[in-house]
Amino acid sequence: MRQSFRLTLPILLVLVLASGIVITLNAQSVLPLPRAFTQEQKLTASDGATDDYFGTIVAIDGDTAIIGAPRDDGTGTESGAAYIFVRDGGGVWSQQQKIFPGDLGADDNFGISVSISGDTVIVGAPFQGTNQGAAYVFTRSGVVWTQQQKLTTSDAGNNDGIGAAVKVVGDTA
Repeated sequence: MRQSFRLTLPILLVLVLASGIVITLNAQSVLPLPRAFTQEQKLTASDGATDDYFGTIVAIDGDTAIIGAPRDDGTGTESGAAYIFVRDGGGVWSQQQKIFPGDLGADDNFGISVSISGDTVIVGAPFQGTNQGAAYVFTRSGVVWTQQQKLTTSDAGNNDGIGAAVKVVGDTA
């Protein structure tokens, strides 16, 4: 049975896994390290910029990782993004896709929380809309991730912060 772990800290992230350790320093990059503490590879966003907060949150399931960048400016100032990385049979990690929903706007902070289970990820955007927030579900088919659903509540109000924390296990969010 595979295990997924998620920790978030703005300055330093240490994530201990059965296969090694992942360290994020200054929320700028992610370093997967084997048990011997020799740097294996530094993961960076293909379009990363200073202050994107890439690596603020990381979730891993097997050979797939999702890394949040809640201040990415791709679809508006601090709209946010999440990056999917996969590890091949040789142990090399590569970026598979950058994901974000179609209705993302400035200051949504998509990617402030992430979770992965198999071929399903859920990503939080707590300031989406008028700060009521939302969580977005994406699924993988082959090597392509597509948005399946936006999760909110029917009675969402201003500053509810839906999506500030997310978790997916199997088909349950």
